[in-house]
Amino acid sequence: MEKKAFPIPANEKERLEALHDYNILDTFSEQEFDDIVHLASYIYKTPIALVSFIDEKRQWYKAKKGMDVSELPREETFCQHVIMQDDLVEVPDATKHPIFKDNPNVTGDFGVRFYAGVPLKSSEGYNIGTICVVDTVVKEIDDDQRKALKTLAHHVMNQVEIRKRNLEIRKRNSNLREEVARMAKKELESVNRELESYKIALDETSGVIIFDKEGKITFVNDTTCSITKFKRKELIGKSIKDTKTAYGNTGAFSNLWNTINSGAVWRNEVNSETKDGKQYWVEVVVVPFLGSKGVPFKFVEIANDITDRKAVEAELIKAKEIAEKAIFVKDSFMANMSHEIRTPMNAIIGFTDLLARTDLNEKQKEFVTNVQTAGDNLLLIINDILDLSKIESGKLVIEKSQFNLKNTLKHVYDLLKVKASQSNVEFNLFLDAHMPETVVGDKGRINQVLMNLAGNALKFTEKGEVTISVKKIEENDGNCKLKFSIKDTGIGIPEDKLNTIFERFTQAEESTTRRFGGTGLGLNIVKQLVELMDGELGVKSTLGKGSEFYFILDFDKICEADTLEEKIEEKKPVESLGKLSILLCEDNILNQHLAKNIIKGFGFDIDIANNGQEGIDLLAKNQYDLILMDLQMPVKDGYQTTVFIREELKNNVPIIAITAHSLIGEQQKCFDLGMNAYVSKPFKQHELLEKIYEVIEK
Repeated sequence: MEKKAFPIPANEKERLEALHDYNILDTFSEQEFDDIVHLASYIYKTPIALVSFIDEKRQWYKAKKGMDVSELPREETFCQHVIMQDDLVEVPDATKHPIFKDNPNVTGDFGVRFYAGVPLKSSEGYNIGTICVVDTVVKEIDDDQRKALKTLAHHVMNQVEIRKRNLEIRKRNSNLREEVARMAKKELESVNRELESYKIALDETSGVIIFDKEGKITFVNDTTCSITKFKRKELIGKSIKDTKTAYGNTGAFSNLWNTINSGAVWRNEVNSETKDGKQYWVEVVVVPFLGSKGVPFKFVEIANDITDRKAVEAELIKAKEIAEKAIFVKDSFMANMSHEIRTPMNAIIGFTDLLARTDLNEKQKEFVTNVQTAGDNLLLIINDILDLSKIESGKLVIEKSQFNLKNTLKHVYDLLKVKASQSNVEFNLFLDAHMPETVVGDKGRINQVLMNLAGNALKFTEKGEVTISVKKIEENDGNCKLKFSIKDTGIGIPEDKLNTIFERFTQAEESTTRRFGGTGLGLNIVKQLVELMDGELGVKSTLGKGSEFYFILDFDKICEADTLEEKIEEKKPVESLGKLSILLCEDNILNQHLAKNIIKGFGFDIDIANNGQEGIDLLAKNQYDLILMDLQMPVKDGYQTTVFIREELKNNVPIIAITAHSLIGEQQKCFDLGMNAYVSKPFKQHELLEKIYEVIEK
């Protein structure tokens, strides 16, 4: 009789080389592969399940259930056709199939009727074998079962790859055992992820329980017994509700049962108890198996022990709480420090400002000017420290708003040119003619960076010039990249200090601090502000010849139609407000005297309350046009007083907060409680007057 030819893949030579490269043919049975075929047989309720590899002439069985022989001629097998495909081959009734109906395994005593097989694909993409299930009765499988068979095929090849790598590693050197474990772990993790993605994560390293639609357990694997300390016979036949798990909780069980009976997958972390009373945590996935009508008929629970992970999470939560408490303590300290320093600073700067407005001789004017300069310098240091605190705590937010960039640059130039003229230093501002006029960004922080860098340049330049220049680097329809440069002919920076110049409390030389002053915080704050704006900061310098600090920022452009014209407010005469009656709530005696002199200087009447309760009492007796409210006072603070005025007295008198805190979030908190404006101590007279105009006109 003529021997029947079998189909041969186009890449047969390469396929066989890949197969032989695994060194798996004619090897002893291995538990990992045996477990897979038993699991496949159980899932599909078939008497036969096989993992096989096909060489030149035969189909050889690595793992088998329900089959006595170890190999068959290649031309007699169903699997010879599976390796010609890239997907699952399913034969519900072989007697009706055009290819298989005359196969001897169908027409003979074997009597094959149902077959389903998936090719085993090597890492190079060659089909070297199959995993299949076989039955002698006609049957069909659903989509979940098809996906499960493909997942098992992935699992088989992962085991084959692991086996191959283990063999290669053992041949090299015993010193590579740790690498073997790492690779094995990596492969197993990959398998777990793959199985989880198909929602049928059946792996021997996980606890697996199968239960029916009444909740009665019909199967448990060895891992389940190992985790729970129960023997298999103690669990089989028991309801999952009666096990020592969170399922015993009526709410948890109802949630599980409602979810899986609807055909959905249920996931949760479950606190359970072993047979001997030890607590443990498992991450549970329960997958329903749906019948042909889409109704669940059994369920698979896959559980992974996460007890160690839960312990780590508890430690992390504890550490987070400690860190948050430390941040709160630090923020509280910074708030109190701000208040305690700014309160006397308000009196010093305020009274000096009042003194400067009186008739003084030249010597006295010189002394007052020196005090004002020292006060302004001290305030800059305080603001630097507070900015640093905001940046470190992540509370400094970069704003995005529309502003006129050219006007901002001219404002910086106008503020500093007086200082430049006093030092006999030429001060220049050069703007690219093609740069946009209006952009979106944080105007205040850009102004702060420019003032810091240009102020430093003027401070360290005794002769020559300081130049601020802005050049357009790139531009498209929506964005514009600009380079800001501050160049001077000052003292310069040694080359070995350039890498540390932006570090905190750092200056080029110790003598620099003694000669020019400063804390060494400014450049560090500049660096962090530029980085918060997603910019780039750099420096070039030659000792004795000068320096160039530059930063590059991206800006969103504004369409001309959307451009907002910046309005220049005219200074209005104080008389336009009339004879205002003002209530001051302030507990500090010096600041009371200061505010009294300033308010009377404006031509307004003023009453003073030493705390919030006194302020409420005065407000109940008198009519006021405006309240100036300190926030930190005894008896009733500014917040409590404002809430009482708005909610209890139902009084809408304008309230201006005057605070020495000046921390992030403080201003918004004041507005949320019903205050109308906010002034930070120490303040200038014109700043307070502007706020009074603002709230009275509204």
